[in-house]
Amino acid sequence: MTLFYQHRTRISTGHGVRPDGSGRTAVTLAIVSSPGVTPVIDDIVERLRAVIDPELGDNIVDLGMVGQVRVEGREVVVPVKLTIRGCPLRAQIQRDIDASVTGHPAVDSVRIEWGEMTPEERSAVMTRAR
Repeated sequence: MTLFYQHRTRISTGHGVRPDGSGRTAVTLAIVSSPGVTPVIDDIVERLRAVIDPELGDNIVDLGMVGQVRVEGREVVVPVKLTIRGCPLRAQIQRDIDASVTGHPAVDSVRIEWGEMTPEERSAVMTRAR
């Protein structure tokens, strides 16, 4: 499923005389979508494929390290499971995710939700990486 988001809106106002002839001013509000690029989850996941785990030599999406990506307005939330809690490459992976995702024109920020793989997930990743 692909989710599309329209983030930017502007409110336009119009003034006029009420139809009842009372002379009071009526205000009409309309929400108008402004043009612009909106983040799409598929685009973000594709950008994450450019992030390579330096130790395993494959991208973090195909390795199964990335969970369900969410878009909240102009912020992208990326759940990432590392092979071990104290992964020494965490800072590098974080920089690579930030650089890749914030390169999207409709993204202002990235929040990474860190987790740790289960022994079964870790075993599957190691098998794939070999």
